[in-house]
Amino acid sequence: MILKFSHNYVENTEVEQLNLVFFISVITLSNTLTKY
Repeated sequence: MILKFSHNYVENTEVEQLNLVFFISVITLSNTLTKY
């Protein structure tokens, strides 16, 4: 039971990190586009 919970927690953390990376790259892209 605990093992399953921690496994789900790890998966959720990975998804959040992916969302964060995507969010940061979108912001960077927007900043780059507004410069030109």
